[in-house]
Amino acid sequence: METQQEISHSGTKLLQNINAQKFFNKKHPEYANQFSFELYKNVSSKNQFLNHVNHYFDYIKNLNNENNSLGNVSKSRFNGSKVTSNQKLLRKIIVQGFYLFYDMNKAEKNKNLVLPKKKPSFKKNKINFSLEISDHITILEIICLKAHDDKNSLIKLHMSNFELLKSREHLCSEIYNFINSGKYYFQILNFMLTDKGNFPFVNSPKLFEKLAFLGPIHAKSLEEIVDSKDETFFEDTVKVLKQLRCYMENFDLFEDFYTNTIRRKVKPEYFNIFRENVKNLFTRLKRENIQKEPIPMSTASIQLKRHLKMRYHQKIIDNHYLNDVAYIIICQHPSLKSTLENFLEKEKDYEELGKWKSLPIEKNPFPQYFPFEDKAGDNLYAEKPGYLALPNNVQVKVCLSNEEITEAIMDIKNANKAGFTTVGFDCEWSPFSANQNVSLIQVSLNNTCYIIDACYGNRKLVGEFLEELFSAEHLIKLGIKPKGDIIELLKTFYNVDALYNPTHTLCLTELIRRFNVEDSNHFKMEDSAGKIAGNIDFIVPNWRDFFSEFNIKKNSKDKKDSDNSTNKEKPKIHSDKCDQNEDINELLEEEHHIDDEYTSLDSDILNTTENSTSDTCENEKQAKKEKENLSETNKFDKVITCTGLSRLCKLILGKELEKIEQCSVWDRRPLRISQIRYASLDAESSRMIFLKLEEWGKDLNIDLKKIVFDCSNFTLKKSRFISVEF
Repeated sequence: METQQEISHSGTKLLQNINAQKFFNKKHPEYANQFSFELYKNVSSKNQFLNHVNHYFDYIKNLNNENNSLGNVSKSRFNGSKVTSNQKLLRKIIVQGFYLFYDMNKAEKNKNLVLPKKKPSFKKNKINFSLEISDHITILEIICLKAHDDKNSLIKLHMSNFELLKSREHLCSEIYNFINSGKYYFQILNFMLTDKGNFPFVNSPKLFEKLAFLGPIHAKSLEEIVDSKDETFFEDTVKVLKQLRCYMENFDLFEDFYTNTIRRKVKPEYFNIFRENVKNLFTRLKRENIQKEPIPMSTASIQLKRHLKMRYHQKIIDNHYLNDVAYIIICQHPSLKSTLENFLEKEKDYEELGKWKSLPIEKNPFPQYFPFEDKAGDNLYAEKPGYLALPNNVQVKVCLSNEEITEAIMDIKNANKAGFTTVGFDCEWSPFSANQNVSLIQVSLNNTCYIIDACYGNRKLVGEFLEELFSAEHLIKLGIKPKGDIIELLKTFYNVDALYNPTHTLCLTELIRRFNVEDSNHFKMEDSAGKIAGNIDFIVPNWRDFFSEFNIKKNSKDKKDSDNSTNKEKPKIHSDKCDQNEDINELLEEEHHIDDEYTSLDSDILNTTENSTSDTCENEKQAKKEKENLSETNKFDKVITCTGLSRLCKLILGKELEKIEQCSVWDRRPLRISQIRYASLDAESSRMIFLKLEEWGKDLNIDLKKIVFDCSNFTLKKSRFISVEF
């Protein structure tokens, strides 16, 4: 049996020379299989197998010590990355290699496993043991003890690999046994209480009490678990939350629970961290106003450098955009001003350098007013070749004062009284704060676009505006995934009842899908026999070429980005060219990469339902077969469902939206003209698309209004904790 020193020595040579791109290339698994075999080739028992993982994690954890072979690691095939990035990548390789070795050597017992046709260049070990769930818990414990901020991703990877772990009832039972034995790790407990697959097997809210002493509780997960249980579970959860309040207010109680339950020594800072975490939990459960927080220093530095590159190297943005981003970042982290000034000096932009050297930085990390002039001569209705322009007959009203918001409320009421009215709807929020709240609400109707200031406007009046808009029976609210925008609005305007049951609020892609299959004077669904896609073939007959052309551009851009990238932490393989005959089929797969409307709320919830590696080949074959059997209508449904607003404008209106301002600083005042132009078009373009569909509907004898009223409304559940006093 190998000693730890022997394992570390042999593993060091392997890990220093790993080709990460080849290892994670699923289309050519031979390299990963060979590498995994070398990592674990002397394993003959379960204990040896687990010991190897443990020793490798120890070796990786110590890579940043001075008297080790860190220098060699930095010269490996993934050179250029920081030490922590190397460590994360190596841990991922160890976990994936663990699975590959086990899977290869148990392959003869797995009839469904698709083995490579090429004979492997290494001999398989015949292992006579099977991993039980308790063994997997040991692996999770090793990850929790010895990984870094990649613990969640490693747990997700390990969970997705093994079929045994997909039986959550047994897994959760073993986790309970693990916890009841007195072993508490935040990542394992957090996995139990944030992965949706586990929710049916969470049988006691006491787990939240234990989790609170180890780290933050994810409010959305807690709500989802409680909503799936009976009233007794809810009442018991309230008791736990009230008990957490007691711990917050009494250090002796906190210390007693921590010492006797968690069984670790209390450090002075633990109490303050605990209080802050529980306070944040209560704030989110009660939907109280969540204060903005600065983005982390590391994120701020990356964002600043990224935008400097966009301005000076890629020439995507101008100085006006860059100055906004740099100012909000430097107000949060003043030390980064020197980074900006050094960059400007290197680029020999002495004019901008002089401006920044003389510019005082506010102590407020989130200033309302920015000390920069707008672009001279910019025009709200400016036209740019190839891009959609705001129609000259559309008036834009930026509503900040009480009078302006009240006027907008009255206009909404009058429009609803007048009867059927189409409304373009969208929201914007700034990405440069840790807690993002909606900054602007854009509503376009009757050739007027209202930009409601949700950030600095009177909150009560903005709430009244939303109530009128989303309770209006005759106003048809249109946008791309409007449900996601409403979820964002609920973070701030949780007391607006209409947001939970919005009337006639539709996603444009769903409306287009229904329009496509509606019987017309050119198309009858029952007579089509799948030969044509629907009405789209008569109004945009080149839609297949359109999506294929887009996919070629997308693949070309991805390859360029890959070639220019210096981040080797997550290697990506991009094909050199795209077969035009397969473009439309490749685009069908894009729907799987669209963010769910809950993403912004559930970003830290693990989703471990991916297929294991052994199933990949079979699943790819099945997916390809399914795509080949799709009718033309289904093909259109799939590609239109994953189409964003800009591309939708190009398809329907002939021009796309310019998206440069999409991620700008939306909390700055006054807004720049280009920001107002983008925000207005984001809402107005949805209305323009509807009007174009209505025009086509007249030619095809399709009643678009009927389609609108046949669409079902969605509802959102109101938190049960809003009215509870903890």
